Amino acid sequence: MKIFHVIPSLNQGGVEKNLVDLISGFSDQNYGTHYIISEGGIYEREMKKNNSNKNIHFIRMNAATKNPFYILFNILRIKSLIQKYQPDIVHVRSRAPAWSILGACRLTHTPMITSYHGTYSEKNKFKKFYNSVMLNGDRIIAISRYIHRHISSACENNDKIRIIHEGIDTNVFNPETIDIHAKNEMIKKLNLSGTKKVIGIIARITHWKGLHILCDAIKSMPRHNFEIVVVGSLAKKSPYTQHILNQFKDLNITHLEHIDDIPTFLSVIDILCSTSVQPEAFGRTMAEGLAMNKIVVASAHGGAIELCADCSNAYLYPPGNSQKLAELLQEIAEKKDIPRDSRLKIMEEYSLQSMVEQTKELYEETVSQYD
Repeated sequence: MKIFHVIPSLNQGGVEKNLVDLISGFSDQNYGTHYIISEGGIYEREMKKNNSNKNIHFIRMNAATKNPFYILFNILRIKSLIQKYQPDIVHVRSRAPAWSILGACRLTHTPMITSYHGTYSEKNKFKKFYNSVMLNGDRIIAISRYIHRHISSACENNDKIRIIHEGIDTNVFNPETIDIHAKNEMIKKLNLSGTKKVIGIIARITHWKGLHILCDAIKSMPRHNFEIVVVGSLAKKSPYTQHILNQFKDLNITHLEHIDDIPTFLSVIDILCSTSVQPEAFGRTMAEGLAMNKIVVASAHGGAIELCADCSNAYLYPPGNSQKLAELLQEIAEKKDIPRDSRLKIMEEYSLQSMVEQTKELYEETVSQYD
């Protein structure tokens, strides 16, 4: 099986990590030959290091362009790549490259799979048309039940949609396997006191991730007993970004743009927060925290609702309500003992192995039924 994977870049993000984990799972089983079409990024270096089977190849391209002329150019270029490498299937994970992929696949009679990793806004007819390309795959992957509901009303053939949850590597995100030396080094790096509850957030500094909600909650608790660490890149220079960074400084919130070892980071915090003001399509960070049996506090919308359901160590609050968030954090801090059962749910419903097997089955089914 030869597969083209098309993604704008291989820099950090949930979509990119999903692809990296999927390819890793395939490689462990020596399944398929994979061609990754993207602008490259930090994950490319990681994947090259782990390419022991020599079955991963990289093709650099500005696949994410929105320029109509470059889209037309990319159609011809991708058509040429398909004719050269003869992939059995093309899997695209973003709208901009999907337009070029759709054209090239139709010209070469090659099956196309799309993955829906977000809730795209449809403010006008142009936006609705632009988004519609993701519904034109021969199969469509919805990464959560929430996304399935979101797209099913717009899809003419719901039989094409398959729910394949993002998979978490529960061998990596395992509280029992965290190296004690690495844990101590992380505590030093974050300058944690060891005497206070630690709240962690992993999120880019953008408005929709709701870091201002966290700041407002902390401001309403002047005598709290928390240390707070935010890990997240600065999406862009903007008044919002500068405002949040100033708030972090005033509230003594530690901010790091990047941490390599997320499992160890999760091991040293007590509460993982997700404060998004718009629904998360899935919520990979939340799933990773739940795999580590951490207390998770999240906005009650999107993928968080299904991830946190039936977990004794997961709590939801009304989206955008900083006062309710503050009350919930105080309530959790005062509890002496909280049962931890979320890891079992992640292992049963959201494992990397399950994602790999379901994706393989979808590839094989799509190729066998394509005509």
